[in-house]
Amino acid sequence: MGRRRNSTMEALRILSMLLVLLVHATFMATGLPDGGLLHDRPLVGFALYLQAALSVVCVNVFVLLSGWYGIHWHPKRLAGLMFQVLFFALLVYLALVIAEPSRYLNLDDMGTILMIHSSDYWFVKSYIILFILSPALNLFIERVSRHQLLLTLVAFYLFQTVYGWLSIDGAVELAGGYSALSFMGLYMLSQYVRRYVYGEAEFQAKAHKSRAFMALYLGICLVHAVTAFFVTRMGFPVAGRIFTYTNPLVIVESLCLLLSFATMKPTYSRLVNWIAASSLAVYLLHADELLLRPYYAHYIGLIFHQHSYPVYLACVVGIIVVVYLSALLLDQVRKFVWNKIATLAWRQ
Repeated sequence: MGRRRNSTMEALRILSMLLVLLVHATFMATGLPDGGLLHDRPLVGFALYLQAALSVVCVNVFVLLSGWYGIHWHPKRLAGLMFQVLFFALLVYLALVIAEPSRYLNLDDMGTILMIHSSDYWFVKSYIILFILSPALNLFIERVSRHQLLLTLVAFYLFQTVYGWLSIDGAVELAGGYSALSFMGLYMLSQYVRRYVYGEAEFQAKAHKSRAFMALYLGICLVHAVTAFFVTRMGFPVAGRIFTYTNPLVIVESLCLLLSFATMKPTYSRLVNWIAASSLAVYLLHADELLLRPYYAHYIGLIFHQHSYPVYLACVVGIIVVVYLSALLLDQVRKFVWNKIATLAWRQ
């Protein structure tokens, strides 16, 4: 019998995907507040900045979790990942074609099934590259000393900070964190922390440490929101740079959230693990480019502009719950089909 997954960490996987839904309901749906909104509705503007600060860690945390446990490469796992992507991309496309054939029955939109556009499932494509190269990363991490790995991380993050954050387009390979290269840095960072920091016995499963890391995460969120609010009020259009995946403080914030859960007492819940196993399905369902901007972000944006902030927030919570539950149920169909295929393909 395989080793049971720590449900505390699986709960973080679920949370990270909830934050993905929130980040899209903030950045894409409403956009970051401008000076006009902060002047007319300062509390709403600050609330949006706080939403952005809380949720911007979503992708980093998801990748840090992969680094925490390590990716164990196997053709069956890669094939399963590819099948899950194809299943949801095809499902979304067919549903839209049935609903509006005149709009979606064309080769360009059909191309989203195979992710041929740069915007199609950018996270998935970057993660697949990370997955493919994980054996080389694992070998490197195993072979080098702690000192060498630390120097590699310092050099990488210095370079990324300069050419992937201060100069957001300074290195197209980094793409502001929307890249496999940034994912590799997060993967190595998480491996380093677990091996050489968390590995110390006195560091593990300490409730006060968990609370301390959560306080740091929330504190950094507040700093981001306050800073963005005031720089925008003063007329400096740089708030967007605060909420980027390559911002060093966002990376620290992400690591604090990870360590807050890692230092909690390990638990086991079959339900939590079952939900977490379908977490990627939530991204695949709502972040399909044919749905994300034209529907998910568009209608949430309309709600924001036509109603009060409390109504907008209540609707966002409701939409997030509906999307998550829908993806969870649809993924059970995908699992059933994949199990049948995998049984035939990998029959001994």
